[in-house]
Amino acid sequence: MLLCGTVLITSVLYAAIVLIGDLEYFEDTFLDHASYYLTYGLWDRFERTVVTFCGPRGGQALEALQSACSSPKNPLGQLTFLFLYAGCVWGVQYELVPRLGASQSLSFHAVAGGAWPLLVLLLYGLVCYSDPGIITDSTLEQFRDMFPPDGRVRAEKHCETCKRLRPCRAKHCNMVGSCVALYDHYCIWVRNSIGFYNMRLFMLFLLVTGLACTHGAVVGLLVIREDAARKGFLDALSSRTRCSGCPSYIALLVRLVANKYRNLAALVSFLTVCALFTLTFLVLQLYQVISGITTYESIKMRGMNVRVHNHGAGLANLVRLLRPARALQGHGKSKCI
Repeated sequence: MLLCGTVLITSVLYAAIVLIGDLEYFEDTFLDHASYYLTYGLWDRFERTVVTFCGPRGGQALEALQSACSSPKNPLGQLTFLFLYAGCVWGVQYELVPRLGASQSLSFHAVAGGAWPLLVLLLYGLVCYSDPGIITDSTLEQFRDMFPPDGRVRAEKHCETCKRLRPCRAKHCNMVGSCVALYDHYCIWVRNSIGFYNMRLFMLFLLVTGLACTHGAVVGLLVIREDAARKGFLDALSSRTRCSGCPSYIALLVRLVANKYRNLAALVSFLTVCALFTLTFLVLQLYQVISGITTYESIKMRGMNVRVHNHGAGLANLVRLLRPARALQGHGKSKCI
């Protein structure tokens, strides 16, 4: 139980630091540096440590391992996600929902618990096999018009692999073997790049997954509360806290959960952590979309000590997120930055 509580508190602090530290208002503050370290800087520090102690060969071995794990031919990331999510679904449907009483709308939670996996798997499949925004000869000029050079850090380049001009804010992804417009990042969990076309699907997938985990955690808390009330544990706790010198209600409640509902508490903690991480990443992605910056650009420009935000075009950026094909067709009327 102590481990579950520590993990929950750590996850909440992690989510708060990542979300707050990424805001432009906290630039060059402790929260800004902590947010970077907890997301991208930690892996960068690990790479440097490996190179320091193992030399260039250690760095090359680490890079090869990273490439092998991220390779589109390696289904490890997808299998890991499906395995973990299948475990969560089994826990909610066969361990939590059957223990609910009629007073807790058993039919509603049963239907919701069965609907969430269908939605999650549907969106997961769409993200896995969606077009991230691969640049072709027919769309090259449209992307060039939509994302013009800004005269500072965003410039067009020639891709040596694709043998064509690469528009601003695009990047060649070795995993998909093409240049991707508005490249954000490559996700090993879906074995696909996230870019211009599939960002909305990816964010919707994060939202549904986060809500599904939140629902499972809520059901778990309802099960614990109902079972404790039915067995008289809550009344016993209330009576024990009335005497002077007795432990507080919270302390007794923690002891009760640790002794009587250890497995359920572990499942609820895991679902809560998954919901926190998923929804935190969703909010971070949404903030970056509104700010007119991608994850790749954020990492790259931080290394150049440059920050580029465009809050003024937030509405246009949201429209482009929701209707990418329509935005690309109307590139000549309204340009997104």
